[in-house]
Amino acid sequence: MSEISRPDRFGRRVVRWYDSSGKRCYATLDPMPIVQARRELAARLAGLVPERVETVTVLHVAKSYLEHRKSSLTPLGFDRARGIVTNHIKMDPIGTVTASAVRPVDARSWQDRRKAQGASDATLDRERALLIAILNNAVESGLIESHRLGPRTLKRLVSATDGKTVFFERDEWNRFITALDNESGWTAWVEQNRKYGPSRIDTKRSYGAGRRGDSEATRDYRLRLLAFRPVFEALLDTASRLSEVRLLAWDQIDLRGGFVRIEQGKTKRVNVVPLSDRMRIDLESRPRGISKTYVYAQANGDPYTKQQIERAFATYRNVAGLRRELTIHTIRHTAASWMLDEGRTIQEVREILGHASISTTGRYVHAQPRHLRDAVRTLEAK
Repeated sequence: MSEISRPDRFGRRVVRWYDSSGKRCYATLDPMPIVQARRELAARLAGLVPERVETVTVLHVAKSYLEHRKSSLTPLGFDRARGIVTNHIKMDPIGTVTASAVRPVDARSWQDRRKAQGASDATLDRERALLIAILNNAVESGLIESHRLGPRTLKRLVSATDGKTVFFERDEWNRFITALDNESGWTAWVEQNRKYGPSRIDTKRSYGAGRRGDSEATRDYRLRLLAFRPVFEALLDTASRLSEVRLLAWDQIDLRGGFVRIEQGKTKRVNVVPLSDRMRIDLESRPRGISKTYVYAQANGDPYTKQQIERAFATYRNVAGLRRELTIHTIRHTAASWMLDEGRTIQEVREILGHASISTTGRYVHAQPRHLRDAVRTLEAK
């Protein structure tokens, strides 16, 4: 005797039966129609492995994608993919849809539900790209014969050339990179932004204030922050992402040849970039490490964490009094914009940035319309 429970909110069913010895057995069946569930139960009782190709769901192929791509994805990329699968595919009705039958309208409905949860268009585009990659992997693995989604049937919400590309103006960069050079200016900023804790009713005295501008702790803090300046300059000089410079090792540096090998964490490509004079001088002043020793490291040899560098960046930006829309990734945008602004070809900039497609580099062409000023002046003269 056996029984099949009602499906839970994820579409899963629990089956119960007694084996030949009278022992009570349980099994959980993944989302499937009741008819298929009965067939699978019958196959389990008969000791067979049922064929499930026609009822493979999006959640099934998503799990298969994570298993197959774990070694090829970067740790950060794998964690992001796993988070999307766990939080936004498994917990959503789209996870129960048959993978080969997912329609663009199903994906757009999923995006509408995610947008109602507060997801931005850029986030939805990343999730869309992952969903298409999951279905492509299912076809390659033989789990399904084909699927209906693709770049043409499910388009991006944010075009690569749309939106505002934020970058540093040259005077902003100079103010940013020299923000902590003036010790008196740093002291004045600390005092100005010093916050006090709540006051006691009986004494009207505030407790828990921040560090004083003239304290020893404040001077030590400034020295620690100054150690991040070469990191920011390396980000600009190599036009790299934060993770690529943060994890830069000495075996990637060729001081004699004047090159640095940037191992791109996003695409796993190796991009060879010439060393700038500024970066070379900084590297030659540092104790040379062996092999995988990190270039920009803490006292214990570990690389700076992402949070440490981002906090330092925010402090530099705040001391310089710059706009908050400038982020650490803005430095990469700035490098591309400045190179194009100085007349470098889009192909050269593409090679420096390591873009797989030249269309990705193309969004920087119109970031600064300075190349049109001479044309406008010609009209004015006429």
